[in-house]
Amino acid sequence: MPGLQVRTRTVFRPGRRGGALGACGVEAVGTTDVRWVTPEGAQLCAPDVLGALLARSGGFVWVDLPVGDPDTERVLTDVFAFHARAVRDSLERNAVPKTHVYPDHVLLVLHAPEAGEAGHVHYLELDQFVGSRYLVTVHGPTNPAVDPAAALRETGQVAARLDAGRLRPASPYALSTSIVSALTSRMRDQLADRTTDVWRFEQEVTAGQHGDP
Repeated sequence: MPGLQVRTRTVFRPGRRGGALGACGVEAVGTTDVRWVTPEGAQLCAPDVLGALLARSGGFVWVDLPVGDPDTERVLTDVFAFHARAVRDSLERNAVPKTHVYPDHVLLVLHAPEAGEAGHVHYLELDQFVGSRYLVTVHGPTNPAVDPAAALRETGQVAARLDAGRLRPASPYALSTSIVSALTSRMRDQLADRTTDVWRFEQEVTAGQHGDP
């Protein structure tokens, strides 16, 4: 629910017995999308019930945090209690993809190509915290020249399939795989487009259209 501002005072400590909830001071958490995913389907929920969802059984939570969300650090630190290094990696630009394995979750730092002006290719970062009971996707910082909607393309496609009942992942890992597959498709399409450009340029050069270098 974009722009929704809520107040919550619960915290989920991943890996603790029973998914214990305790007090914290998180205020004004405004995540874009919180979904409760079960074998029967997905339900879009208000961010203020995130703590309660994490304590439930019979499904898992997908939280999607958009580019520049001011509450991202608080959600990652105070609600999920992720490692400080992992939180920093998700808030800053990373030059290369990488993976960090923690006792109760995995952090994936991935990039998707996006064509810019004059042949420039932007890399849009999407970080994923994948645990047994949750998937948290974080859209990293982007170049101001990039349309913000481009960063949400893959997660938006997967969310649409979830909401329509065309995708029913059995676990956060399966949902993460669907998002990675969408990213892979974008990379394949971009590679095909760049290959076509190179072929066209090669034909123009061999035909003498660019003169004698």
